[in-house]
Amino acid sequence: MTKKIEKKSCLLVDDSDDALSILTKTLEPYFEITKADNGLVAWDIFLEEEFDVVICDFVMPVMNGVELASRIRAKGSDVPIYLITGFDVVDMEDFNREIQKLKISSLLIKPLSKDALSKIIDLTG
Repeated sequence: MTKKIEKKSCLLVDDSDDALSILTKTLEPYFEITKADNGLVAWDIFLEEEFDVVICDFVMPVMNGVELASRIRAKGSDVPIYLITGFDVVDMEDFNREIQKLKISSLLIKPLSKDALSKIIDLTG
């Protein structure tokens, strides 16, 4: 009998249907994916379920990725959080301080490379 390997759980948050679709297809072999299209929906889901990793877009309507990460940390969770963005914000001092304060695992720039996604899979697997 083949032993079934239990997948880790991932909360995937992005307001772009295309990004959600691509990320889901890429990560689904490794994670049980729960999707949300903004930070507020993701927060409601996070309060009801436990996740092994959160991958979240930075810029979204309703609630952005930093606000979601802030709420997750305020709840006392140390789940790895990966922020993704299509904007070049790496040079912004305030943003970098906020990422460090919230213990964001990594800031990834879109389009995401296979290496970046492999890093998430390896670090949480």
